[in-house]
Amino acid sequence: RSQTQSQFLVGMTHFGLAFVIFCLFDCTSALTCPSSEDRDAEVLIFGGGIAGITAAKSLFENGITDVKIFEARTDNIGGRMRNADFGGVKIELGANWIQGIPDPNKTMSSIHPLWRLANDPACVGSSGRLAGVFTGSKEVWEQNQNGHYVIVPKERVNSVEKDYNNAYDRAENLSVHLQANGEPDISVRKAFEKVGWHPSTALQNITEWLGFDFCFGESPDETSLFTGLVLDDG
Repeated sequence: RSQTQSQFLVGMTHFGLAFVIFCLFDCTSALTCPSSEDRDAEVLIFGGGIAGITAAKSLFENGITDVKIFEARTDNIGGRMRNADFGGVKIELGANWIQGIPDPNKTMSSIHPLWRLANDPACVGSSGRLAGVFTGSKEVWEQNQNGHYVIVPKERVNSVEKDYNNAYDRAENLSVHLQANGEPDISVRKAFEKVGWHPSTALQNITEWLGFDFCFGESPDETSLFTGLVLDDG
């Protein structure tokens, strides 16, 4: 093997030993360890996310092809990189952002590789964005009467966002009031209803989802008002 392959294998060996030790101590968890037949490979990779797939790709490129990847999810590989059908189009459910702020003083070869891809003329249209439907974090799209997807005017988005933020603040005040009077806890959804926030339009629902579900990882229906909002203020 070449010197590069040897260095790679040494690194993988160290990683493999550490992982085997981890497995020996962690096989008492709820997950079952692979059977002896499944373990019949030179290299086992646990997790079919981008790291696991990249590890397998690197192994193949270095001549190690006896590799197996174990993934707990049976319906998807790619980890957080997945999509779904929604309104007749494919939408991304994960890996939506390119993390890190590019340094203008650095060359393109030294910054995030995905940022280089996003700026590759072969991948972007005349707008300078990635081909396809690519939106900014503050952009909301809706389907018009002709079936086309268009950006919702910022004035509408800002107006609904202001209404939601005001309802959130009123729900926090309600939480303080209820606790001060020794009253029982309620869900954030019930608090929203009490303060007059009743999302009924698509724009209101997506505004609430971005402001609450996306940030907290749970919906207002299953979140405690006392611990979900007041403690969030620190």
